[in-house]
Amino acid sequence: MTGLQKVLVAIAFAAVGVGLYEIQQASRVRELNQRLHQLEAANVELLEQIARERNDATNRLALLMNENESLRENSAELLRLRGMVGRLQADLRDATAAKSARIEGEDHGIPSDPKGVLSRIELLKRAFKQMPERQIPEIQLLTDSDWLRIVEMPMPDLETEASLRRTMSTVRQMAKAKFASRLGVAANAYAAANGGQLPADISMLKSYLDSQTIPMDPTLMRFGLGQGLGRPDFGGKTYPPIDDATLQRYQMIQSGYVEQLRSGQPVIAERAPVDAEYDTLFRIGLRSYSFQGSGENSSLTGRGGSEKPDIESMTPEQRKAYERSLSRRPTPISEPKN
Repeated sequence: MTGLQKVLVAIAFAAVGVGLYEIQQASRVRELNQRLHQLEAANVELLEQIARERNDATNRLALLMNENESLRENSAELLRLRGMVGRLQADLRDATAAKSARIEGEDHGIPSDPKGVLSRIELLKRAFKQMPERQIPEIQLLTDSDWLRIVEMPMPDLETEASLRRTMSTVRQMAKAKFASRLGVAANAYAAANGGQLPADISMLKSYLDSQTIPMDPTLMRFGLGQGLGRPDFGGKTYPPIDDATLQRYQMIQSGYVEQLRSGQPVIAERAPVDAEYDTLFRIGLRSYSFQGSGENSSLTGRGGSEKPDIESMTPEQRKAYERSLSRRPTPISEPKN
């Protein structure tokens, strides 16, 4: 074999080797492409699975949140029902105790409560506790005798909200009437101690109110009951101190001197009703007061008090100052500056 032939054979073998190498590389590339497509398909399936799991988790979370909200609502309802059950149980205990006391009293010859007077009193007191927005501090001035007078008056059956609110207005009216009389006495005492001048602010009457003494309750006097029994119904003792919340429900509407007032002219007024539909508003003079209903009570009007001040409720010093003011006739002066 000549040298040229050898060269040609070598070139042929080299070409065959290159071809085989290229074939081998192409096969590897195809294999890699197939594996890549397989990986891409697996990744797509994995992403779809992750998305499905995420959606399932989101749905479970929403379901859990709804269940949690339902549990909170059920807990609130459960607490409300427990409160109602507690109140009903308390009412049942009170009714049972009242029945036992009535039976025991009848066994001892004590008359029962056929008209349900005590029950109506308890019902009204409970209504004020359950509706504090219709409560006024003057109600604490009512004695047991006052409550008896209230429930013995002609009243609705208390079965509806309107009838209950109307009766609560009656309670407030009696409480305010008691306080109105005391305010008039206090204003008189202040004027007597200050040369006939009216107070510039309602708070200036506090010390005069706190020094007033409790007159004997005529209802109890009819039963021959005297003083010193330790109850607020009996005379001879001072009233409990008046708090600022009670005084601030009223305001001075006149200033200057007593001799400048017309007869019966109000000097103090209640600021606002606590129940716009069922209430009364008071205007108070030195010796009398008047009231006007509001809302459904708008046709209700009335007057109370006396043209003479309640001297019995004044302290000895206030009584002497008032008597001195009667013995002199002050010269009219221009109204002082507040």
